[in-house]
Amino acid sequence: MADILCRTQGLDGVFEAQIGRDPQGAITALRPLLESPPAAAAQPFTRAHLLAMLADAYWIANDLAAARQAISQGQAALTPDDGEPLRRRLLLDGFMVRASEGDPVTALSDYEAATG
Repeated sequence: MADILCRTQGLDGVFEAQIGRDPQGAITALRPLLESPPAAAAQPFTRAHLLAMLADAYWIANDLAAARQAISQGQAALTPDDGEPLRRRLLLDGFMVRASEGDPVTALSDYEAATG
């Protein structure tokens, strides 16, 4: 669902397929990128984008607590240059985690209220 509402194919680059196919491998690959100093990180992703990808990988791996933490950190790391689609992606990811925890109806209505 997040793919449909918040993403354009190709934005997650080399991680796009891996997140769905091998979330643990994606987590292992993304964590060092987040620990690198921003100037040393030679990738096309902002910190917020890396955290959004990490949140997706954690969600697919069913580590909801880690996904929630990555989402919160991603939202805190957002800058105006990240743009509205990434903000919405992180917002939707948060609601998807909440829905996975057993309350999809409230999560959906909260998402509609936040984006409406």
